Amino acid sequence: MLKNEVLCRGEEPPSTAIALRAGPLELLFEPKSGWVRQVRLENREVVRAIYGAIRDRNWTTVLPVVKDLAFLQKETGGFEIRFTATCRQKGIHFVWRGRITGDSSGKIRFEFHGEAHSNFLRNRIGLCLLYPIVECSGRKCVVEHTDGSSERTAFPKLISPSQPFLDIRAVRQKVTPDATLEVRFEGDIFEMEDQRNWTDASFKVYSTPLVRPFPALVNKGDTVKQTVTLELVRKSAVRRKLWPRLADNLPRRAPVEVTVNFRRLRSKPLIGLGMRGDDPSLSASAIERLGNLNLDHLRVDCRLWERDWPRRFKQACMQAECLGAGLHVAVFLWEKDESVLRQLGQLSLALRAPVRLWLVFYRSEAFTPEPWIKWTRELLAPLAPLAKFAAGTDANFAELNCQRPPRDADWLPCCSMNPQVHASDDLSLIENLAGQADVVRTVRSFCAQPLVVSTITLLPRNNPNATETRRARESLPADPRQGSLFAAGWTLGSLAELTGTQPVHSLTYYETLGPRGIMRDRGPTRVSPAYHVFAGFSEMRRLAESKFANPRTALQLAVLAGVNKKNRAITLLANLTGEVREVQLKPNPRYRTCRLKELNEANVAEASCLPKNWWRCTQACALTGGALLLKLSPYALARLELRP
Repeated sequence: MLKNEVLCRGEEPPSTAIALRAGPLELLFEPKSGWVRQVRLENREVVRAIYGAIRDRNWTTVLPVVKDLAFLQKETGGFEIRFTATCRQKGIHFVWRGRITGDSSGKIRFEFHGEAHSNFLRNRIGLCLLYPIVECSGRKCVVEHTDGSSERTAFPKLISPSQPFLDIRAVRQKVTPDATLEVRFEGDIFEMEDQRNWTDASFKVYSTPLVRPFPALVNKGDTVKQTVTLELVRKSAVRRKLWPRLADNLPRRAPVEVTVNFRRLRSKPLIGLGMRGDDPSLSASAIERLGNLNLDHLRVDCRLWERDWPRRFKQACMQAECLGAGLHVAVFLWEKDESVLRQLGQLSLALRAPVRLWLVFYRSEAFTPEPWIKWTRELLAPLAPLAKFAAGTDANFAELNCQRPPRDADWLPCCSMNPQVHASDDLSLIENLAGQADVVRTVRSFCAQPLVVSTITLLPRNNPNATETRRARESLPADPRQGSLFAAGWTLGSLAELTGTQPVHSLTYYETLGPRGIMRDRGPTRVSPAYHVFAGFSEMRRLAESKFANPRTALQLAVLAGVNKKNRAITLLANLTGEVREVQLKPNPRYRTCRLKELNEANVAEASCLPKNWWRCTQACALTGGALLLKLSPYALARLELRP
């Protein structure tokens, strides 16, 4: 038993993260998940997370149920945590005990002791460690291998298509001029992958090597023991001192400072939505409300081996005509059946379909081979001469990055995005927003054509890496947060990331209505908070440059600014946290007054019924000293119209 411990035996652990200190290192512990998060030194994040992972044969994470939590904060500047995590799902029963310790010298140790209580197939079991992208990409480090040899190398700047580091025993990197962080791994052979391939903003160190066959059989009674140790090594001697308990000494949160430069403007990408997958029909009120968004296109999926693709294509043509939008037609090929492809082209010609882009996909999950692209173009291009072609993958960027198109390719590269390949909690989704911009930068490094991102969703639409059956690769359920203010803030953050770097051709989000949509499909047509994000974005004719005074505050706030047709300055803000946030906005000096409207929990129901003029009813406020100070409610959206 630990002295002065807090026990949660058989009870739900607290949901609030616990702030801890191990000497000069600060960190958070999440009792519900057993994760260590945001390990910091002098306000610099050195490790994003350490956690235990159980991945089944389809790479689905089996979430733990944490119990028997015991916690002690030591007076000498350290701590000790113990807990039991039970992972049960569809025949999988695995229990592991976690022990996490920290001491005043800056050493943190995470121990994982697990035992299988059933026979099952797994792709991975054990500890994972995440390095943050902003602080690590491009930085030098030393990797120690299991044979004792060391290699001087660096974290990749752009997204690596293969594992950057293999056969890892330890990784050492300088985190300040006076300090080096060593992370040591025990219990298996570890390696690193660049998780930006799946738009996670992290480098992940994991076990076991992917060259080993998977899925692997786990027998009842099998045990897994692993340890990850972080140790801070300083060049000069530092006198040990009594570090305060962070929980009792959290500083007052300063306002998030944002500068917006409306003198530097850039063009917007084309924005569209996907058609609903199961029932693509739209009511008159739904068409009216979608028409207010000035969408460039709708995406319709035509799997040419399915019988009903002609019906879906006809409905897509009718909806696009009603909305004054074009079509992005995703053509899924299973075999080279020239007759069915010609049928699609002839139907497009007969319906005068407003096709602006053909997306050519080989089956549902693979990368499209170049011969298939050329074959499709030869048949379809003469029938829709103004339409462009895109190809790559309907799955994650990892597929496109591993099979890069020729630099001089005359078709557009394409991939989809979602933030939940590896983790599903709110904080992970917000952290992973930064990975989207790196995808655009990486594509521009190997391809002259701008990127098509289609489709962007909260949850994966299917599981292309499933090893079990084809059924596991089919459509997955939608995220229950789709209609929330949180999802709207994430959407604004995604737009800001994908439009703030190299130019992209087009972005296709979600679906028009339904579980993955921006409108509700039952009863009177009501819009979700994300609808208002697209409504605000549609106002902007060109986009402005925005910059955070402290890049770390990007985890708290999303900002997107631009000018409308009347050359008025528009700024959209989203509070990405569940707490009230103060924001200090600094626009160009010429702006002195502002019209403000906030969308929050108090008025979200009203906004869902009256979407057309929602942003127009605003309150006036003045800028003081060239800056505007405002408070945003938890997960709130705000629209600001700045005036001279």
